[in-house]
Amino acid sequence: MPTPTGTISLSNVNTELGRSATANINMNDSAVRTLAGVGGSGTIITMDNLRGKSNASVAISDQSALDYSYAGSGGQGWARYQLNANGVAYRTNVNGTLIQISGEWLTSGSAGLFDAYATWTGAYGNPTGVAGVWQNLGTTREWGIYQEDGYASRTLAVQIRLASSGAVLDTATITFEVDSAP
Repeated sequence: MPTPTGTISLSNVNTELGRSATANINMNDSAVRTLAGVGGSGTIITMDNLRGKSNASVAISDQSALDYSYAGSGGQGWARYQLNANGVAYRTNVNGTLIQISGEWLTSGSAGLFDAYATWTGAYGNPTGVAGVWQNLGTTREWGIYQEDGYASRTLAVQIRLASSGAVLDTATITFEVDSAP
């Protein structure tokens, strides 16, 4: 939960940093500087710099979610991308197997502090997953396309925001491809 936007104390800063509220704190500490968004060791940090700040962060990057497991044999293919409530991102590989994307999505904080917004583009393949509305990431969210007996491709733009402030923290483009051609 972000530090207060009104009256703020050093115990609020410690709590946001995951420390005991009564721990010793140094305003020049690198974690405090990072939270305040103030770089450089000569720059003075004030309590105003620490109002409404969150130690929660995310990282997502452009990915390809694929399923070529039925290429040339006919059947149904399903490419998927997932932001799991456990803080890990997953995508399908060429075999249609859901695999973890190392180092993505939640880098600090709790999944419930964030929302995701997805937008589909492209006309081929049947999309799954909710798009066009902000959804809280305290619940696993998954998007995908499936295709029977053919090739399909679509693109998904994903944004992640801090739910409390609405500030978008990261975006990524996910390219989906399925080949289930006979």
